[in-house]
Amino acid sequence: MHVSPGHPEIKPMLKLKTLSERKLLYSDKMSEILRQLVLAGVAASWLFLYNDKKGSFSSEWIYPLAFFLLAITLDLLQYVRATFIFDSEYHKILDTHPISELQDESKTYPVSDKVYKVSNRYFKAKIITSLLAFAVLIAMIAFKVATTKN
Repeated sequence: MHVSPGHPEIKPMLKLKTLSERKLLYSDKMSEILRQLVLAGVAASWLFLYNDKKGSFSSEWIYPLAFFLLAITLDLLQYVRATFIFDSEYHKILDTHPISELQDESKTYPVSDKVYKVSNRYFKAKIITSLLAFAVLIAMIAFKVATTKN
C-alpha cells in the first residue's frame, strides 16, 4: 500500500540534534520577529498616548504600553538569565574536567536541566505578554474608532 508523507500512519523521524537545531532556529527567529512587533506596538501605543487636541497624555493608553514594555523586559531577562546559566555550566565543565578531555570536540557533558527550563519560561511569558499587549492595543483602537465622531 502506498502512503503519502502526510498520512497519519507515517510518523516523521528526526535526530535529536536536528530537533534541537530547528528549535533554536525557530525560537531565535520568533524572538527576532516578536521583538520588532513589540517595538512597533510601543510606537503605536506612544502615538495614541499623547492627545494633540487636549495637549495632554491619555492615561488609558498606558496599559498596552506597559504590556509591551513588560514583553521587552522579559525578552531581555530571557537572554540575561540564559547567559548566566550557560556561563555557569561552561565554567563547571572547565573546572571539573582535564584539558585533554576538553580538547575532544565530540565529547558531550551533562548539564543542569535549568539550562533550558528557565529560558523556556521567559520565552513563553514574553509570547503571552506580547499577545496580550496586542489584544489590548487592538481592542482600544477599535473602541476609539467606534466611539469617535466624524
